[in-house]
Formats: sequence, structure tokens, C-alpha cells
Amino acid sequence: MIVQGIALGAPPWAALALCATWSVYAVIRKRAAVPAATGLFVETIALAPVAIGLLMWAASEAPLSFDTSWSHVALLALAGPVTAIPLMAFAFGARRVSFTALGLLQFLAPSLQFATGLAFGEAFTPLRAFSFALIWLGLIFFAWDTLRRANNP
Repeated sequence: MIVQGIALGAPPWAALALCATWSVYAVIRKRAAVPAATGLFVETIALAPVAIGLLMWAASEAPLSFDTSWSHVALLALAGPVTAIPLMAFAFGARRVSFTALGLLQFLAPSLQFATGLAFGEAFTPLRAFSFALIWLGLIFFAWDTLRRANNP
């Protein structure tokens, strides 16, 4: 992040905020003594007013409708389950693994997004390659140290 921040000329505030909030979310979900579906329900109820407000604002900028095509209707109808199922699976699995394993798994999604960007033709600059290599080198060292400590109690 420091390398990218230097290249951009400013700290990547959005990325830092996302890292911080997702980490806090992971800790809360891991420690919450509620079933995954119940936790997701509570989260959904808490965020519903924000979502409704954003939909109202978006509708004032451009009309929202189901009448564009059946494929759009199907995509919109599937957006809920496609979002909810991974969140429930995360909440279910987060309590069953260590914080160390959970932290390492948190790098899977950004890496898959990175690979998807490359597959769709996003530029892979030397700076991005260097940043990506530093991230994975740090993860390798962290995983190696964790495994070394687990094998030598």
C-alpha cells in the first residue's frame, strides 16, 4: 500500500478504510455468539435504511425499473442470493477457523479480483507487479512463521 501510495502521491484512503472496516467486521462476526443466518438478518435490518436512502437517491438521478429486459430482471432478482449466500458462508466459517487462517484467507478475494482484472485486460504495470509481489512475499513469510511455530511448540 505504501508503494501504491507513493506512486499516487497520496495515501489510498479508500483502501485503508476498506481494510480497517472489513477487519473490524471479521472480528465482530467471529466473536458474535449468534448463528450465521441470524447475524446476517441483523446486519441486513441495520443497513436497510441506508440502502433504501441510496436507492431513492439513485432513482432521482436515473429511473430504476424492471422493464428493460428479462435478463436485467433475472440479474436483479439473483443479486440478493448471490450476495447473501457468501456472507452467510463467511459468517459460518469465520467462527470455525483461527484468526491467523482467517487473515490469510482475506487475501484470497483481492487476489481473485486482481486475476479477474488481468483476464479482462487491465494494465499490469511494473509498479503493480512490484506491489503484488511484496504483498504475497509478506504473506508467505507470515504463513511460514505460523507453520514453523505450530510445528515447534
